[in-house]
Amino acid sequence: MESEDYGDLRNKINSTNRYKRLIELREEISKLKGKLPFSVISELTGRIEERIQTFECPVCSDASIKIIFINGSIKDLEEWECKYALEREMKLSDYIFSKYYTARDFLIDMSKPLGIYAKDGQPVPSSPQKEKASVEVLQTRVEHLIKVVDHMNKVYAEKIPKIANDISEINGKLELLYKKIMESESRAQPKPS
Repeated sequence: MESEDYGDLRNKINSTNRYKRLIELREEISKLKGKLPFSVISELTGRIEERIQTFECPVCSDASIKIIFINGSIKDLEEWECKYALEREMKLSDYIFSKYYTARDFLIDMSKPLGIYAKDGQPVPSSPQKEKASVEVLQTRVEHLIKVVDHMNKVYAEKIPKIANDISEINGKLELLYKKIMESESRAQPKPS
């Protein structure tokens, strides 16, 4: 992929106003892992997750939300419905697709800046699924860093022993961090009753 293609993906993320299209873009970006530089994947992943979060927890009073049904009809989502879902700590997409079972998608007018809902000034508590997704993203990033550092260690070990020792130390710390993440995740898993 050329650098313009990264810009094209960024533009698609920024201009998309439909929930399902954002989910498709998330999958496209996920498939590019290993084909694009880590920094680019990290940036695109961050952008898409932030955009999806805006759809999951919008500031209801500022959002113009329309539900698109299978038959092509469109209905405005009432502000009270949006607030009802978010005050119960539901993702807006879960509320829409469970209440309106013939809904195909929903869109939010993104022509003006739109904040993310917060309850009493605090972010909506994240669900275990969101926490698990965050741990998986962190785990993937640390695994990638370990591979990069291992490669650097092999290259520099032959040429500059001092740098190789420093990189080896960093690698050891990353491996320790990875083990702690894995231990933390295994402790966070619910125990069977």
